[in-house]
Order: sequence, then structure tokens, then C-alpha cells
Amino acid sequence: MEMLEKAKGKFEQKKFKEAIQLFSSVINSSPNHTEALFHRALCYRQLQQHTRSLEDFNTILKSINDNASIISERAVTKFHLNDHTGALKDMDRAQELEPQNPYRYSSRAYIRATLKDLDGAIADYQKAIELDPSDAVALNNLGLLEEQRGRKETAKKHYKKSDELLGVTNEEKRIQRFQKTAPTPLKEKQSNTPSSLKNEFLSTLKNLFTKKEERKAFINFVLRKNDK
Repeated sequence: MEMLEKAKGKFEQKKFKEAIQLFSSVINSSPNHTEALFHRALCYRQLQQHTRSLEDFNTILKSINDNASIISERAVTKFHLNDHTGALKDMDRAQELEPQNPYRYSSRAYIRATLKDLDGAIADYQKAIELDPSDAVALNNLGLLEEQRGRKETAKKHYKKSDELLGVTNEEKRIQRFQKTAPTPLKEKQSNTPSSLKNEFLSTLKNLFTKKEERKAFINFVLRKNDK
């Protein structure tokens, strides 16, 4: 337990190489230690060692195959490996497991857009917004896709709503929109992580889009950068 806590401390400090060594020690003693495998998979992904990340997620899912959050995280790793079809399959499964979680739809929309399935992506963003009308990122990205479809007026309405939610007031500074500037679409609003793990590693699911405040801070940073 002490080794695990040390490893998590290194993870929180973003010392991913050191964290991997410590998580590996835990795994050597307990090969199916879900929490250590999960954290190590995220560390590998941070270091762009995506094949190793995938191996750890695959190991977890051999015994826990009905957890939407873990499946969704594996999808992100597959996305980094350019296995967009595999990533979409995982996102489909995550959505089936959590049909009322807006993140499942917005994540799948991002991948569908990458695969040029614009209609599918639009439908998913619309569902995400139906479930969470305050999701500025989904509103923005829906606007982007609608603009590609030639629906400029509808796109403007979604941009306007997105900007209002984010506190963006200068139309000339509108971001060259998040699909181009944002990392892969990670954000967690709820999780079906097993109770024994939930409190232990929910914090590791955080990224730029975990909280609206973090998204807003990132967006404001981009606006300031573009204004220079």
C-alpha cells in the first residue's frame, strides 16, 4: 500500500517515469492490481508509449469488462495509435453502458468526426447537449460541424451559446475552434468505476476538459495567445 501511495504521488507530480517504476513494483507483486495497471496505462500514454498503455488497459478489461470509464480510456489510447475504428468500437460500448452520460456521446462524436462521419458526429453532439445543455465544448464543436455542412446560421447560434457559457465576449477573438486546438476529447462527469477503485483513481481521469472551469481557463489561454 505504501508503494502504491508513493507511485500515485509521483503521478500527481507528473513524474511519469518514476511513477511507472513504482506502479510496476506493485504489479510485480500483484499482476492483476487494477488501480496500479490503470495508473501505469495513463503514465505510458503521457509518455507517448501508447502500445504499452494499450496492453495495460487490455489486462484490466480481461477481468473488468463492463466499466465505461476504463473502456473509454482505452479508446483514447487506441485513438493515439491511429486505431480510430477500434476507438469508435470502444466508445460505442461505453455509450451502451452509460446511455445517460453526455461525455459518452461527445467523445464518440469527436472520433466520428475524425472518421468523416459528420452526420453521426452531429447527432452525438446534439445528444450530449440534450443531456448537458451547459457543455460549451460540445456546443462549439457542434457549431464547427454544422458550419462544415453549410448551416452557418445554426452554427452561429451554437457558437454564441458556447461563448456565453465560457464568458467570451469578443467575437473577433473566437477560438479557431477547439477541434483544432484541443487534445483528444477527455472529460469525466460521472463514473461506474467499481466502488473499491472509485475514490482511488477518479482524480486521474482529470484533464483539460474535466471541469468547466478548466475548459474555460484553457480557452482563455488560447484567446490570449492568439491576441498577441
